[in-house]
This record gives sequence, structure tokens and C-alpha cells, in this order.
Amino acid sequence: MLMIAKLPNGMINVPADQLAELGVDAATAGRLIREAKLAQLRVERDRLLAASDKTQLPDAPYNAEQRVAWQAYRKQLRDMPESVADIDHVAWPHCPA
Repeated sequence: MLMIAKLPNGMINVPADQLAELGVDAATAGRLIREAKLAQLRVERDRLLAASDKTQLPDAPYNAEQRVAWQAYRKQLRDMPESVADIDHVAWPHCPA
């Protein structure tokens, strides 16, 4: 009998010894897990970009230095996930003050 648990982050947990029952080998499971983690990263990245969209409006209340900081922050977000070295330990850029 399979023991599948849905995790709070939306992923499911299937014990490794039960993957064979599903016809999933270890390499495929690893690929699927990586793809799911990348998808979660993209969702969070997109949320952060959307939350900072207003900083790019012409009438946003920022000086030139602050605008440059926001542009750099958004560039770092857009470069994700390609710029992420370790998908299990993502270093998110810091939001400008």
C-alpha cells in the first residue's frame, strides 16, 4: 500500500521504497523533485516581481539611487532560477529599503 502525504508547500511525499510501486525510478524521481522545486522558485520569484512592479512606474516616489537599487533587485529576480547554484538553499536578493 502506498503512503503518500501532501506537504504544506503543495508537494507530495512518497517514501523512496514505494516509488517502484508507482513505476518511478530514482533518476526520474530526482528529476521530478528538481522540476517541482524550480516551479516553486518561479512562483515566488514572480510574486516578488509583481509586488515590486509599482517601483518602476514613472511617478513612483523614489530618487535616482533608489530606482537603480530597485532595478538591480528586479534584475536579480529575473535571473532566477538560472543564477541559483543550489536549489535546496536559495539565496534570495534583498529587497531595497
